[in-house]
Amino acid sequence: MKSTTALKIIASPLLVLIISDIAVRMNLYERYELFDVGMHTLGGVSIAVSWMVFEQALFPKSDRPWWYGLIVTLGIVALAATVWEFYEFILDQREMVAWRQLSLADTMGDYAAGLIGGLFVVGWSCVKREYSHEKARSRP
Repeated sequence: MKSTTALKIIASPLLVLIISDIAVRMNLYERYELFDVGMHTLGGVSIAVSWMVFEQALFPKSDRPWWYGLIVTLGIVALAATVWEFYEFILDQREMVAWRQLSLADTMGDYAAGLIGGLFVVGWSCVKREYSHEKARSRP
């Protein structure tokens, strides 16, 4: 795998992690109620994009059906969301930051926001792929 591909894979989740850390230090989660939802949605987007770049690097000629990408990508996003929620739980239990796990409803909302972000990326990818195939078919 090329180093530029590896950089593309880790760049967006790392950027979301850095933004989250800065936001905690600036109390943005406490100041703006919807900031948490936006960050979890952005997290879902970043994990989905990273997975798709990784998958493309592994299987460059793959022509899998759209539903395969949907299931696998959302599965990867759900796994990442679960790991992130455990991370937040551990920080809360160690009292390292302000409470991030406000309630079970908050945690479920976080999961939903992440999955919506991943779903957005899968949808965008399907539209982009269909447009590319349509463009290729219309060439003489």
